[in-house]
Amino acid sequence: MAAIRALESAYDSACDAGDAASTSRLFARDAVAVNPPGGVSLGRNEVVRSPGALFAGRGRGSTHASNALSVRLVSDDSAVVGGEAIICGFGSGPSPLQHRPADVLVPCGGERGI
Repeated sequence: MAAIRALESAYDSACDAGDAASTSRLFARDAVAVNPPGGVSLGRNEVVRSPGALFAGRGRGSTHASNALSVRLVSDDSAVVGGEAIICGFGSGPSPLQHRPADVLVPCGGERGI
């Protein structure tokens, strides 16, 4: 559980810093992401491209907070995490933005990755 919380914290820190490179290191090469509006990104590079543009644009200066609400261990080194993400200071839209991601954590370079 501590490793899962550390991964979520690293993601929040990278988002808060607007650091797309650090964010990308948290994802598996074959990651799949579905953003809150329903857009699908395939592979680490594409998954990170969208937040990278966001960090440089209307998301600049925003803060991201993740909260793991449920964790289901699938095997000794894999888990499905249901959570809540809250983004404050996001452009001119309503603040905070909230969404409920589901992350699948798998072995990735000797650690868990999304």
